[in-house]
Amino acid sequence: MLLYVGISPKAPPSNGRPPSRQTIRSRIRYHYRGNAAGSTLRLTLGSLLAKDLGIDLRRVGSGKRLTFGREGEKQLTEWMAEHAQVTWAGVSARLAGLEFPTR
Repeated sequence: MLLYVGISPKAPPSNGRPPSRQTIRSRIRYHYRGNAAGSTLRLTLGSLLAKDLGIDLRRVGSGKRLTFGREGEKQLTEWMAEHAQVTWAGVSARLAGLEFPTR
């Protein structure tokens, strides 16, 4: 069993930019439809399952981003659809013991 804990939206930036508009739903959707370059969950699962699935990380684009390639990402998506279960619970930042800077 693997427990993945994430925060969405993340803390508001301190540089004056607007806060993230991502929701937990959009983050989960990306974990299932995106790629390892944008999803720590996919990167972690894919790395743990690489040998079993016969996939490996590859550099793409400028060489800074890593994915499992088109076929590897497809295999990972299929594995997640068959084996992964998702649930979430909303917890306020204060209850979670998180402190975000105020402006």
